[in-house]
Amino acid sequence: MMNGYGTKAGTRGMRGTTAGRVGRGHRHWALQALLIAWLCVLAGPAFASILITVDKPTQTMTVSVNGEPRYRWPVSTGATGYSTPPGNYTAFRMEPMHYSDEWDGAGMPHSIFFTKRGHAIHGSNHPGMGTPRSHGCVRLSLQNGRKRSFRPPWSQARCCPRRRL
Repeated sequence: MMNGYGTKAGTRGMRGTTAGRVGRGHRHWALQALLIAWLCVLAGPAFASILITVDKPTQTMTVSVNGEPRYRWPVSTGATGYSTPPGNYTAFRMEPMHYSDEWDGAGMPHSIFFTKRGHAIHGSNHPGMGTPRSHGCVRLSLQNGRKRSFRPPWSQARCCPRRRL
């Protein structure tokens, strides 16, 4: 009795039930490749490893990208009575423009928050960069605060850089 493939039923010839079809192993490989491709699309762009070190005695901030120092800028940390907290921190929030509830709505452009109490690295046009004059934040010039190469874009702030103070 013929089976529609030109062979007898129950036999597997060149045109039998498995010839010309993708076997389970090939389908499995194809699904793996499709899954990997989809995960690559979902993963999005890669981010550089960013470490910011604030040296309070010298009032400078060094930005290292992938282990290589890229920038060194003068900053202003906490004035007497308004200490910038020491320690290692991971940034948890970034805002292109923040207005302080604690300091009469003072503008804090390019803010990168590193404590829940409100300490941030942010741009400032106040005079005295290189001297301790802030209320506890780390101030840097507006020009340096605008540099995008030391932090991810605002829309991708979930991948915040690490900071060491």
